Amino acid sequence: MSRPDLRDITNSDLFAEVKRRFECSFKPQKRVIITGPPGSGKWTQASKLSEENCWCHLAVRGPLSNVRENAGSEGIDSIDTLKAKLKDPQCSRGAVIDGFPRTPLEAQELDAFLEENGMKIDKVIELNATDNILAERITGKRVHLPSNRRYHVKFNPPKAPEVDDVTGEPLVQRDVDNLETLNKRLEEYKENTVNAMSYYTSKGILANINANQSFENVWEDILQNLK
Repeated sequence: MSRPDLRDITNSDLFAEVKRRFECSFKPQKRVIITGPPGSGKWTQASKLSEENCWCHLAVRGPLSNVRENAGSEGIDSIDTLKAKLKDPQCSRGAVIDGFPRTPLEAQELDAFLEENGMKIDKVIELNATDNILAERITGKRVHLPSNRRYHVKFNPPKAPEVDDVTGEPLVQRDVDNLETLNKRLEEYKENTVNAMSYYTSKGILANINANQSFENVWEDILQNLK
């Protein structure tokens, strides 16, 4: 494999990347699952875990299919792609899997794949919150679609109402961020993912976190459980 041409990269960018990799070398190497009902804050907490620990953030949205992901699609939507990402050298220091597995069978399949490749899940974080809290969080969500930056009208408002802090472009409330969709997703979560969590309970690696708390308190509880 030929070496990449670094001549066009500025010194400041190159030094910044070297510094980042040096700091990453002191971070813990783990593979963590973070799950919870919609509105529990798993995307936000998973993103912070990824950033703080130099882990890959593997966000799964919707049930995984057995077909390969189409080029250019967002997130992860196939079993092939999830497995490939976990084996990718860029994820060698660790990964946080957000939104998967959803069933005991998926959990067992994931464990079998990891074991075959000399890896394992170190911890499963389940964020639990009451339905009224979830409803408030979901209906107040706003998103800058091009960047996927996320806001909340109450808990994380933009500097100017309804516009992105970085670009000044308008924010949107997604079609899925309403009570009707939330109730359907909660029903699916309770029917499926709860059973998957019983699998991890039997393995002794499941931590239940009270996600009714503030983001900061939830974050501290997660860190305590990852020690």
